[in-house]
Amino acid sequence: MSTSKVAPHILYFRFAKPKTFRFLGMSSEL
Repeated sequence: MSTSKVAPHILYFRFAKPKTFRFLGMSSEL
């Protein structure tokens, strides 16, 4: 696997994770 292929995934998960946890947190509160 080349770094150019892995980097976008790392950036995606770093930005997507907080939103996902926030969404799950809001769902659990409901």
